[in-house]
Amino acid sequence: MSFKLLAAAAATTMALISSVPASGQGGLEAIPALMRPEFFSRDLLLFIEGLELSDEQQIIVELAFEDYELDFNAGIENMNQKITKIAENVDELRNNEDQLLATVLAPIQDWAIEREVLNDQLLENVRVLLDAAQQERWGAFSRRLYREKSLPHGRLAGESVNIFHIIRDQKLEPWEGTPLAPALQKYDGDLNHALRNRFAQSLVQPGSGFVDVIRKREAGSAKDVDRRRKMLAARVGVRDVNDLTIEALAASLGGEEGRAFRHESLKRGYGRIFRTTPTQRVFNAALECEACQNDPTLRTAVQNLFDEYLGALDAFNERLLMATRDWEPRHESNAIENTARRARGENISQIEDPTRTLYQDRREMGAQFIERLKALLGNDIFSTLDGARRFMPRSAETTPPGEIRQIEHDAKGRGGLTSGGQVNNPGKSKDRNPTGRGVGQQKPRGGSSNRDR
Repeated sequence: MSFKLLAAAAATTMALISSVPASGQGGLEAIPALMRPEFFSRDLLLFIEGLELSDEQQIIVELAFEDYELDFNAGIENMNQKITKIAENVDELRNNEDQLLATVLAPIQDWAIEREVLNDQLLENVRVLLDAAQQERWGAFSRRLYREKSLPHGRLAGESVNIFHIIRDQKLEPWEGTPLAPALQKYDGDLNHALRNRFAQSLVQPGSGFVDVIRKREAGSAKDVDRRRKMLAARVGVRDVNDLTIEALAASLGGEEGRAFRHESLKRGYGRIFRTTPTQRVFNAALECEACQNDPTLRTAVQNLFDEYLGALDAFNERLLMATRDWEPRHESNAIENTARRARGENISQIEDPTRTLYQDRREMGAQFIERLKALLGNDIFSTLDGARRFMPRSAETTPPGEIRQIEHDAKGRGGLTSGGQVNNPGKSKDRNPTGRGVGQQKPRGGSSNRDR
């Protein structure tokens, strides 16, 4: 793929559009996606594995991918030439903003339609090669392909979780013919419908009128607000399909296996809530320290305290999960309404984030358990534990005696999160046990908590 072509097209387009007032740029989020191909050579593996292509078929499909890449490059180059030609005469249109936008963006709208045709042609070129058995797999394969391409583009927590990936990683395949099959078959269809509905509300699809949205400067208009509301509802729909399926599959699995599946699934979708806390890391380090290894009584006391903390943490995490599911759509909805308020010259509305207090309370709860752990171990042992430094007083001059300072990085903090909910920069602390269970911890008799997952 010629990235120089993509860069040139994007640079030329944005240079032209930058001369347009911000009021006319409401649909620009659609443009970057149109500059990228839908399929890359790395996607060949999906076709080969998903359709069980023969060696001869693989050769033909590889050639089809090469033709797709050439055609895509040619389309981008053609669009770029049109935009460059417009740029040479753009001064003549600067006094007519509507005409300027219509002229600059028309080649992009044409390319959006052409790009979709190229995508369909590639799929059709593959489909006609298939034998009868492969044709029967085409429906499931096309849904999988669409899922792999579309699912990562979520914005809400839980929206981008791919449950089939978790089933694979938890070694629950093959799932056909097992108690998981009904829920996963339903998930396959429901998610495909939800993803296509989300795409239908976006400005990316051909003929969506994103050029009209820009040209008419509709940011904050009734039409724009309605479109954004529908898009938000579609995002919530995708997230809800994931969340409901996670609960259904966890119930089907049952026991510790179901709890482990639920925890891993929620950790990937709601990483800020379910990632391992600093308090968990310190407890894990305490259970592995020499003092606990040499003193069974001390180790049992630390383990019991850890169990108590994990039960309290689980209760907080469930409250955070419910609050997050409610808060994020309300926050997005308020942002949409604020766009309309600004357009009308009204004051914007601020709403309180209920998760902020819950996270703070959870941190304070963790600090209280750390104080109790310190009392069990003593300062000398506690100070040697991995991750304990953040809970120690900074200095005698600035910190009152006995005060514990705990810093738990949030999703925007120094540690940050990957898309899968993992800590990017955990520092010196070593998460030896990401499920939160202590070494040698006995299985609980019942209930659901982080230590079971």
